[in-house]
Amino acid sequence: MSQSQLKPTEVTLSEDDFFKQFRPIKNNLVKNASYEGCMYETFGDELTEVKKQLAIFPMHIWTILDSEGEMVIVQGYHLFNRMGYLITELPAQANTNYNINSDESDEIMEGDAQLIYAIDMTDIFYYDTPDEVSEWSWLETHASYKHTGNGHAGIWEFMLNMANEFIDVPARLEKYITEAKQKNIAYLLFHQGT
Repeated sequence: MSQSQLKPTEVTLSEDDFFKQFRPIKNNLVKNASYEGCMYETFGDELTEVKKQLAIFPMHIWTILDSEGEMVIVQGYHLFNRMGYLITELPAQANTNYNINSDESDEIMEGDAQLIYAIDMTDIFYYDTPDEVSEWSWLETHASYKHTGNGHAGIWEFMLNMANEFIDVPARLEKYITEAKQKNIAYLLFHQGT
């Protein structure tokens, strides 16, 4: 029986065991990355780095997926339901399916609080429609998550990943972004209270 016909080996690991066995490398492109400082985002320079490593070391790339509201880690580069990527020092084994289970007792990983703070833009600005406020345009440009255009004029929500560096921050938003970084808030959600 050839190697390609062999049934894959099934390996189940906890996230802690995964981190010990494969040793994800720190993301040096941003401060305060998720997954103990190791997650790479799905866009920009971080995605470019993942793709660069994928071309050289494909067995060192892992994808963090949202599976029915639960985060799971799977070996390889995937696009569907991806939340981020990990690059490991050690490779996955060929012909092996890995089942990485979240640590049931750990709702929040140590040193990785993942706090989200919501800011109602109507507490900062007075306006009739969001397009009257230039800060909304800046948020839309820099957001990791955008929720608009769903048929309701009042839906405008943008989430900033605070691990990213921001330039040309509007003066009226600067204090919120600065304070969130100082308090290690993972994400800022800007909305208009609807």
